[in-house]
Amino acid sequence: MLTEVFPNMIELKVQCDCGQKYKFDVEPINGLMSFRVNCPVCGADGTNRANLLLQQMPPVPVPVAQPVSVTPSPIAPPPIPSGLRIGAAAAAATAAPRAAAQVAPRMPPTQRAQPQRGNDGWEKSETQLNKLGSYVMLIPSILGAMLAADFFGIEVSPMILAVIVGVCGVAGGAINILGRGPIVVGMLVGLIMALGGYGAVFWWIHDRTTVYKYEVAIAFAIGAAPGFGLQFLFQKILLKRRQAVQA
Repeated sequence: MLTEVFPNMIELKVQCDCGQKYKFDVEPINGLMSFRVNCPVCGADGTNRANLLLQQMPPVPVPVAQPVSVTPSPIAPPPIPSGLRIGAAAAAATAAPRAAAQVAPRMPPTQRAQPQRGNDGWEKSETQLNKLGSYVMLIPSILGAMLAADFFGIEVSPMILAVIVGVCGVAGGAINILGRGPIVVGMLVGLIMALGGYGAVFWWIHDRTTVYKYEVAIAFAIGAAPGFGLQFLFQKILLKRRQAVQA
């Protein structure tokens, strides 16, 4: 042991505030530490605590030198005290990230962002282009019903008008859902709304000479109701599929 080589060497045991106990050998100078020590776990400076322990110890008696016969023997050189500081610093540098990892609070697992649904129920909000699709479906449906009812004095086959209205409904539905959902769903919903509104308005104003605007609007809304219901059903189905994929 070092105490056998250095008679004035003292073994100190220090307990850090983190609870770690560690010991080391030191040769005091004027009753104080001759080097700094750090906790091998948290890296805290333990020099002051070690000085207090040295001050509480009784003075070490100076041994009287006695003649001894010198016999050559291989004796390993004692470790330099500065090595303890280097070892303590290395242990503190290694323990610091570990202590920081223990103190740092665990972050909750990242939750997947829910898709932002638009105001009308689809995955994204309606743009100006999407609104244009609604007009492409709505206006030909009402005008076609009025032409079929001979409101403008122009005779056009109701079947031909129904085909035109259906094409406009498919195109308008596709434009309305563009970038917000499946195009096929928009085409189907637009077709049903256009033809349903066309039929309801034609039936309501047929053989009439005067019609109010609100009557046309109500008739169209009633005729397009199945399309609105189908759109709501598709929105629910697509929403459940997105939630199942995210889960």
